[in-house]
Amino acid sequence: MAQQAQQQGVASLVPGLLPRMLTGADRMNMPNQPAFLRSLVKQASLNGTVGGGNALAARPDANPILPTIKVPTLLVFGLEDNVTPTELAMKMQ
Repeated sequence: MAQQAQQQGVASLVPGLLPRMLTGADRMNMPNQPAFLRSLVKQASLNGTVGGGNALAARPDANPILPTIKVPTLLVFGLEDNVTPTELAMKMQ
């Protein structure tokens, strides 16, 4: 994402991000949301977008430490979650 934003501009990220931000049902039930989210992405600064993309790419994998958590923990995800698929959420559990 960071490289794409630098080479093609922040607005170029919209087609890849929008499907992850909204489910098909959301698009049908909230027809104004896609335009609103497109606008938010396009308003983001290049430096912020590049910094955020690089930070996400460099973050360590937390999966190995999940079994060490010994306190009650709530995992929140949904059947139409486009960022954390059900299979991944179940693996985390």
